[in-house]
Amino acid sequence: MMKVLIFARSNSPFKTVRRDHDYIISNLISSGYSVDIYDPKQRILMDLDAKKIHSYNLFPVFFYKLKINIFLNFLSLIYFCIKNKKKYNVVQINYLREEYLVIPQLINNLSDKLVICLFGSDINQRTFIKNKFTKIYDKADAIIASSLNFAKTANSYVKNDVILDKLHVLLLPQDHFKFYRDFTFENKKESKKKLNYPLDKIIVVLGTNSTENEQHEKMFEEVKKIPDISRFHFVINLSNHLNTVLDRERKIEELLKTEFKTISYSINIRFLSYEEMALLRHATDIFVNMRKIDQLALSLMESNLGFANVITGKWLPYNDYTSDVKTTLINSIDELSSAINTIANSLQTEDNLLTLNQNRMKVIEKYDNNVINDWLNFYKKLNIEN
Repeated sequence: MMKVLIFARSNSPFKTVRRDHDYIISNLISSGYSVDIYDPKQRILMDLDAKKIHSYNLFPVFFYKLKINIFLNFLSLIYFCIKNKKKYNVVQINYLREEYLVIPQLINNLSDKLVICLFGSDINQRTFIKNKFTKIYDKADAIIASSLNFAKTANSYVKNDVILDKLHVLLLPQDHFKFYRDFTFENKKESKKKLNYPLDKIIVVLGTNSTENEQHEKMFEEVKKIPDISRFHFVINLSNHLNTVLDRERKIEELLKTEFKTISYSINIRFLSYEEMALLRHATDIFVNMRKIDQLALSLMESNLGFANVITGKWLPYNDYTSDVKTTLINSIDELSSAINTIANSLQTEDNLLTLNQNRMKVIEKYDNNVINDWLNFYKKLNIEN
């Protein structure tokens, strides 16, 4: 039996913090792999076969509540690596934390094969350690990214072409896409009714969450410039994964009360389940994504599956997506009001309806069907090479 260790943040018991990662893990287990998860922040090893949790606390628990907890977590990670040397066939790192960069040899000694999965924060959020400690890329047997463009950006921060030479482009499987499979364009109105959205207005969703990266303030300024704005109802998502209302959410709420006094709008503060989010996507006519930085926003594909038009920034590294899926690309937020108005004037045309259907099929074909099989085939190949 091939034994796999996943480095990832976790939600006990026996899950990571990401549904797509859990989906990969459950399919690996179903295919006969033994999978463990090590959470470096909680200092626990989760044995998924035995359904047991092993603590790697080196000190009494109250020490980890002090400001030195980062250093203590690092010592626990070192201890874990020494204790489990060569225990695994494959180690997969989900998010390349700075701790791993500092001890590449210890991480590599855990297994026969080392796999690194790169995400937006790994590359976009630069630090001294990320810039200077890059030997773990040399140790890796395979490096996974969701797009070639993103991999090229990551490669620019290391010597030679080590990332591109070891690159495997794998999309993340989305099992929650099942909530979109029965949608039709004709029953979009039913979803609007369920959400109490005005049926006589065009529904425009601005952003995905409450972070500053979404650029809400700039979007609001541009939206106000749309001609005949009474045609529209705007939906602003301000939820966060903690399902709390923080200063950022309150600030945007107050801003909307001032800036959107005569504009039809609603706010989502509560965290939405995948099924609830699918209903929102289906009720949407136009989705706007103006993030400053990103790898690839899942909200784009969800919107396509819900028969919504998508507007996004040309500055974002979405070439792999936009080459297959017809998207309205704008050079700056200054062009947003014009883009929304143009789409609004063509919503009911045959060309737009055809595009929405084609986009939905493209997303199903590229981002849904066979994605999990690509991951299983990747692991099968690693197994053969061992």
